[in-house]
Amino acid sequence: MAVIGLLRNVSVFQDAPEELLREVVEALEPRQVSRGQLICRRGEPGSCLHIIRRGQVRVSLTSPEGVEETLGYLGPGDCFGEMSLLTEEPVSANVTATVPTELLSLKGDRFTNLCEGYPILYRGISRTLSRRLRDTNLKRFVSRLGRVTRFVSDLGPQDRDGLIRQVVNLAETLGEIIQGSTLIFIPTDPASWEAEAVLGGWGLDRLHAGESEGARDCPRRELDLTLADMEPDYPGHVYRLGSLRPRLDALLWGSPWGDRPWECERTLNEILTRLKPLYPQIFVVQFRWSWDRFLAQLPPDDHVACFVDLTQPDCQQPARDEDYEIHVPEPKRYPPKRGERYWVLTPTTLERLRNLGSLLEKTLPGTRRFHLLLRHRIDRPVLDYSSVRRMFPDSQTHLLPIGQSVDASTNGRGQSTALYWGKRPDTARGRIVRDLAGIQVGLALGGGGARGLAHIGVIKVLEEEGIPVDLLAGSSFGAVVAAAYGVGRGAQRLVDDMRHHWKPMGNFLLDVLDYNFPRTSLLRGRKIRRMIELAMREVAIEECHIPVYVVCTDLITGKEVVLDRGPLGKAIFASGSLPGIFRPVEWGEYLLVDGAVLNKVPARVLRERGASVILAVNVTPEKDLGLEQPEPGELSMRRRVLRSLPVFRGLASGPNILRIISRSLTVSGLHQSRIHSDVIDVEIKPRIEHFDFLRFDQYDQVVAAGEEAARRALPEIREALARRA
Repeated sequence: MAVIGLLRNVSVFQDAPEELLREVVEALEPRQVSRGQLICRRGEPGSCLHIIRRGQVRVSLTSPEGVEETLGYLGPGDCFGEMSLLTEEPVSANVTATVPTELLSLKGDRFTNLCEGYPILYRGISRTLSRRLRDTNLKRFVSRLGRVTRFVSDLGPQDRDGLIRQVVNLAETLGEIIQGSTLIFIPTDPASWEAEAVLGGWGLDRLHAGESEGARDCPRRELDLTLADMEPDYPGHVYRLGSLRPRLDALLWGSPWGDRPWECERTLNEILTRLKPLYPQIFVVQFRWSWDRFLAQLPPDDHVACFVDLTQPDCQQPARDEDYEIHVPEPKRYPPKRGERYWVLTPTTLERLRNLGSLLEKTLPGTRRFHLLLRHRIDRPVLDYSSVRRMFPDSQTHLLPIGQSVDASTNGRGQSTALYWGKRPDTARGRIVRDLAGIQVGLALGGGGARGLAHIGVIKVLEEEGIPVDLLAGSSFGAVVAAAYGVGRGAQRLVDDMRHHWKPMGNFLLDVLDYNFPRTSLLRGRKIRRMIELAMREVAIEECHIPVYVVCTDLITGKEVVLDRGPLGKAIFASGSLPGIFRPVEWGEYLLVDGAVLNKVPARVLRERGASVILAVNVTPEKDLGLEQPEPGELSMRRRVLRSLPVFRGLASGPNILRIISRSLTVSGLHQSRIHSDVIDVEIKPRIEHFDFLRFDQYDQVVAAGEEAARRALPEIREALARRA
């Protein structure tokens, strides 16, 4: 009888008479499927109609690049496989179990016979087909599924109260940024709901049963109906639903399987399958019992945010002078502040994090679904934040200070971005929730030689105006600025440091000692290499406080290469190695040259890495005034003298080789920029055509041009941010 009840909820059999349902029950064959097992493969002939009794499956397609793209999820009461049986065409998508799943399968020939004997089945099939046709647009199908983030603590269940309180705080911060609704889902002991003091400790003392107000798209009413519909399927389960504020609801769910956590996990996954279409963001407070089992059963599109508690006295220790020199960019120019203490992680804490990193490499390799949240005291900012980032290169790592914000005048911004974030809880929480919600802001910086100094002015204005930058990508000189900012410099320090290093360079073509025997390159690049080594030390790309993607071109394969780990200084030099001017850089199996050869403004790189809003700074002028031949009266004395001598007349006429090569790449870059413009939300174009791309001594004027362009674009930037939210 239970199976007949299940069949009545399957769209194909909703109108079927009782005798037909009994025939179907007799023909069904139960099948147990393990997590990760492929049930149907695209292109193979269909053999069965499958009905999900328990569990969850993922429907997906494999892109030409080999990436598995999720179309959606199916749960209890859903069916699949019927269309290939009716049309006799191959299966149209891959279907994989995301959790241990129980199927009831009906063989193809038996299903066909039933359809011929009971034509009423075609009505149910038409209903199913109509629903599937509405979902054929992949983007619409995916966009209606909420993003699930499971919050855990490295301390386990004993950190229950602190974990719930922090999740509530993050959900409220998210509500200040986005317009959509968020659900906090807490599977926990029902006895705790009766204690209002406990709810107050969780930050849920404002939980009320009335319907959430203030949003036309509020899914609360649909959630009420969904929960009522689910009750018969989960006997013994209880829940309490309420609202904390407009567009922020909380669902407390109690399970009778407290001593069987694996059953709780399976049920939780089934419930979340039904809730995903209702809320854009679902925060699940997860009380894990085993890291191995928890990560092994994680559905493929869910994210994990792990709180690491550093508030205990034995988690951090006072930093030594050598620690400061390692973790602060150019420490000799920015010595420690008098009377201020700095903190680093203890060896025990580092070992604890290394063990977690090793586990992630085995269970979630190559994914960016793990988010590490370092919870620390506000008076103990994490100086060695870059070391933690290096341990988790495939994860998102964030600082989460506990306490009141420190006054901006003493926030340590001039020394290190990590020290600033570690004293500003509001800023830190904003970065975390943008990452968790998938609404990060990316900044793409294009190549352009000395004209790329305008990027510095753009960054200065963005920081002054409170426009966040969560991801950075750069080509050529854009990679230099992206790295200098991402490694831990605040905007004002970026302005000062880049002026200190680059303005004295002037026109590096005038450095006679830098010229090389022209077999592989015209210049050695000794000045630039020395400056980069001084400014970047032995920093790795994955240590950057803001994730940085350095774009290069591989001469061997002719393809774009995006570097996100390895020596930062070497990567920057590779991205700026203008072909024929600087020697190509060997990087493993690649032979790398200037990234602007293939991708002048790497906006698409950021989109592929998850950026929701992309700001692109294009310093490529439509017309290069430096190539125009000056009038005789405008020539310098040196060039007038050379032109007067017949033997040197040809040498002094026309543009130099570096300008010709650079402009040739620039012309190609102009066309590339137009091709990639579809992924750019706001393009910032400084007016820099009258600046020479070789003249770094024009530093202040070019930076000012970048500031002016950024201020001009501010209304469009704010509109783009509001639109994405």
